Parts: sequence; C-alpha cells; structure tokens
Amino acid sequence: SSDLILISSSPHKAGTHTTPWQDEFDSETGRVRYYGDSKAGDLSPTTTPGNRALRSAFAMQSSPDPSVRALAPPLVLFRRTAKGFVEFRGIGVMESLEPVTEHDPVTGVPFGNLVADIVVLDMTAEDDDFDWTWISERRDSTRSAAGCLDSAPAAWRRWVEEGADALHAIRRGAPRPTAPAITEQVPEPGS
Repeated sequence: SSDLILISSSPHKAGTHTTPWQDEFDSETGRVRYYGDSKAGDLSPTTTPGNRALRSAFAMQSSPDPSVRALAPPLVLFRRTAKGFVEFRGIGVMESLEPVTEHDPVTGVPFGNLVADIVVLDMTAEDDDFDWTWISERRDSTRSAAGCLDSAPAAWRRWVEEGADALHAIRRGAPRPTAPAITEQVPEPGS
C-alpha cells in the first residue's frame, strides 16, 4: 500500500484537452468529486497510475476491517488556485469510486475514467493544521499501522475505528448538535 495519495485539482484547466472534466471542491459541506487521470486515447480507465492507486486505496478504505483501514492511504487534497499556487484543502476518504464516460472536448470522442466522491475530514481538533509527522511515520517500515495512528488526525482515527458509519459525523462542515447540554436543560437539584 502507499503512504498517501496526493490529489491535486486544477480548476483553471477544466474543460481543456488536458483536463476535460471539472473536479468539484465544496469546502462548506466537506465533499470533493474528483475525476481520475484517464485521458482521451487511454485504453482503459484502470490502466493509468493514478486510477490504479485510487482503486487500490478504495478497496482498503471501504473494508469492514479496522486493521485494513489503518493501512489505507489517506487522500491529501490540494487545489491549484492559479498557475504556481497550491492550497491545502484537507484529508479525505472515498465514499465511492465509479466508472464514468468522458468526452474529449476537441474531438468529442468518448473515453472511460473513474470518479471518486471524497469526504473531507473535519480537522477542528487540530485547528485545521495538518501535521506531516503522521505521514513520515507511515513511511517508516519499523512502525506498525496501529502505532502510526497516534499521530493521525482525530477524525481519521475515528474513521479507522468505526468505518463508513462515522463519515457523517467526522465530515468537515457536518452539522453539529445545537441543543444545550443535558446538564444545562435540567433544573438544579433542590430547585
């Protein structure tokens, strides 16, 4: 398995011959729709290196076994805001990975690709600061997957433990409870 997968999207290239699709980054709802790296003329959407990596990662990320999820590579998300300028957008886990048909904008010829729906994890516990120590530890062959989890963001640790059932609660922008705590709702004893 790989230590991580870097996802970089260039919205200023969307609709061109090099990038005929448009990735969608929605920071408010913690969702990303990312199109793989297959291009017109590729024989199969599964032969490109990026799409092979996504398929392998999805198999691990969708596993019901926490020990397999602990080994799964995180998706580290970046968005190019302009040529030469990149901004970190978070870490994510794929909810789905599906085949899709694209069309070359110049020739109109269809070709196969993959599209991933990614949940961007909430990093409030880390003040939205990504510590690369976790990734460095994952690269150390003397460290166990479980041992590396201590440095992982809290949302990632919860996802490893609970799996897909936790994604609704650990997604960036997920609604948080607005009701006061129970202790604030009940009268004081003896009142």
